[in-house]
Amino acid sequence: MPVRKQHYQRPEQFDMENASTEELMDEIIRITVFDYKALCAKMANAPIPESERELVNYMRAKYAMESKLVDGYLNKLQETMRDTPPGYIHAAIKQREREIREKLRAG
Repeated sequence: MPVRKQHYQRPEQFDMENASTEELMDEIIRITVFDYKALCAKMANAPIPESERELVNYMRAKYAMESKLVDGYLNKLQETMRDTPPGYIHAAIKQREREIREKLRAG
């Protein structure tokens, strides 16, 4: 699936402690799906042109840092949704991802 130029944008400041369940899901999706696919698309053009190396290195560093945050977001999400059945959080994130993709395609 090609990566679109339109990316899912993160709020200016993400406040994990006060984030709603939906906001936590959106942030997890942004990092694990959209940022990862954008990085993969850039790296797929091997060898990476000199003009894009700085951007790709920045994207790698940003993804590495943000992927560490995902663990905290998932823990917070599990804490928030403590009484949900096993597998529900994963299914809810997948459903939210589909909704975001549809919204981006339409917009």
